[in-house]
Amino acid sequence: MATPETTDPAMALPEPPEAPSEPPRQKAVTIGAVCKALVQEFPDISISKIRYLEDQKLLTPRRTQGGYRLYTQTDIQRLRTILRLQRDEFLPLRVIRQELAGGRTDREGHPSGGRPRDAAHDGDHPRRRRAVLARGRRRGDRRRRHAGP
Repeated sequence: MATPETTDPAMALPEPPEAPSEPPRQKAVTIGAVCKALVQEFPDISISKIRYLEDQKLLTPRRTQGGYRLYTQTDIQRLRTILRLQRDEFLPLRVIRQELAGGRTDREGHPSGGRPRDAAHDGDHPRRRRAVLARGRRRGDRRRRHAGP
């Protein structure tokens, strides 16, 4: 037999409120930790370089209430992509910004956008060819200067 306490809908326990559907937060690290993590792959990385890339609107790390920058794994992967495009493809920041806006990302394991690098490809890149030629001219200039009469 049902008692009044069990059949009264007003007496039913309320359901817990649904949690807002927020994506789970990624673990964030400080700018110093990012720098330490990337120094092996990019020896010329520095905290000031990371800040500069933020000033150039290439990175947008989360900020604490105190103003500290916090970088997620997504931010760090984007930074890796930027640094690889600078180092491997000699792209200026303006072009890198356009590439990233167009959805370009590096795939894990391969520098330069996920395609394996080979010697034939390296020599074919016009900027790389110019850089190698310019380097050779500079070296040649030094030799001639110091070679004597």
